Amino acid sequence: QSAISLSKLYAKYFQFEKSLRLLSWYLLLENQKEPVRELAKKQLLLTECQKSLVENPVDYNPVNIGNVVNTSDDEYVNQYYVNENKLIFTKRYKTDVEGFYEENVFVSVMYDSVWTIPYPLLKDINNIGAACVSSDGNTIFFSGCGWENGFGSCDIYYIESENGSWSEPENIKSINTSDWESQPCVSYDGKELYFVKRNKRLGTSDIWFSQKDNKGNWLKPTMLSGNINTEGNEMAPFLHYDGNTLYFSSDGHKGMGGYDLFVSRRDMNGEWTDPINLGYPLNTSDNEINIVISNDAKKAFISVLNALSESFDIFEFDLDDRFRPESVEIEIPSDENYYASVIDRGESVVLKN
Repeated sequence: QSAISLSKLYAKYFQFEKSLRLLSWYLLLENQKEPVRELAKKQLLLTECQKSLVENPVDYNPVNIGNVVNTSDDEYVNQYYVNENKLIFTKRYKTDVEGFYEENVFVSVMYDSVWTIPYPLLKDINNIGAACVSSDGNTIFFSGCGWENGFGSCDIYYIESENGSWSEPENIKSINTSDWESQPCVSYDGKELYFVKRNKRLGTSDIWFSQKDNKGNWLKPTMLSGNINTEGNEMAPFLHYDGNTLYFSSDGHKGMGGYDLFVSRRDMNGEWTDPINLGYPLNTSDNEINIVISNDAKKAFISVLNALSESFDIFEFDLDDRFRPESVEIEIPSDENYYASVIDRGESVVLKN
């Protein structure tokens, strides 16, 4: 298998022709064991894919959104809540106990092209992650790990706005199991909930979804079809506001290596089409793990590893035209309403000079 290992090394440094020639030669040899031959065939197809991605780069010019939001901790973008120009993200940070980390969800509001100082999404609920706010702002879905009323290591919960305050977290019992459920994403119409389930026996994760019935209850979930989920891992589903464009991360589909980002579109029959890799240099040999797209289908946010801080930061960029969803118009509040909401919450604002 040394030839396969060397071919991977060639591909890692973009020497694709050398990699392909070596694999083609290797496959012509006789008396190769069938499992090893299949491994070489898979590597050949993967290298051809990577060669094509590099030779046909996409438009990608990411800009770090700045140190008001990004820190030396990990920041993972969850949602761009267009109704109030809110960016919702999860921060992972060290605790006082050596080697242990916690997560919490924060919000930053953009005003006059500047992100304001982040504040906790929920002041009275700690150690939560991967939050998603419904389009009307009245329901928040999130993951809670190690909670007393949980079924597995991580479960999905929701809270609702009641008379100006939030309800107690409610475990979605029809969805959660003894496995790991997290990363919820609710559709713009509120009728579908996408999430990730990690099988504790196999150790792999897949994307599932549940539909809401006429009584407002979430039905028993279904795993997305085989052209979305693979034998590897799929995670971080983001269903755009158009309801028909799904973005996700996977290490099971052919790509540049590690986790790559993909897009699939719902066809006329309601089925998800074969995923398309979002391309190079957006996808690299590192892990690209989540992406969210604005309602106008132009602006995108992604969490990637910052080489300087060695932590995940949030970057903003204009999405390549080939991968844009349908634009959805949503009313944005006026400056007066924005300042009123800031004053009500007692928040700080960062203003441009």
